[in-house]
Amino acid sequence: KVRWFYSYYTLLLSINGEKEHPKIPESDLEKIYRGIEEFGSKLPDIRRLDLFFALNVYYYKTGALRKALRGTHSILNEVSPRKNPSMFYTARFFHLILLIEMDKFEYLHQAWPSVRRGLAAQKALFPETVILTGFFNRIHKKGYRNIYPDLEELIAGFENLKHPVFEEFFDFKAWAIRKKENLQLSGSLAS
Repeated sequence: KVRWFYSYYTLLLSINGEKEHPKIPESDLEKIYRGIEEFGSKLPDIRRLDLFFALNVYYYKTGALRKALRGTHSILNEVSPRKNPSMFYTARFFHLILLIEMDKFEYLHQAWPSVRRGLAAQKALFPETVILTGFFNRIHKKGYRNIYPDLEELIAGFENLKHPVFEEFFDFKAWAIRKKENLQLSGSLAS
């Protein structure tokens, strides 16, 4: 029953996560939370957190940014950079993306130095960390309002990446492409 629960809802979240406008009935979302409670002790931590991460990405994609942010905080409080570094660092960067999406630039400005110190201390050398660190260093230094050129650099960095590790949890390249397109549509381009 535990395996069925995990497989079914992971697949449901994954399939919906690929859609531009995902929609999962509220009753299924409630079943996920109930299942995590019921099977929590029988479900390996990595699987439970994987399911929870997929749920937070779903919330992000449906515009429920506060839910996604709260859920990401929970993951960061639980996952260890030593036990599951790819999930931990993906969650750290996903947290920063959520702050951008919520226009919480003052929080982002405060959070980035701490994230950067943590990356340096852990010597996190996933290819994505190098690309994303460059992006956040640039926007932290010059400001967050005009990130269009930085998004172009971020996309180019990901296009040269052969084996993305973080994509298992969140597609940062797809985010950057959508963000760039939204900036183009809204007329918020740099002059």
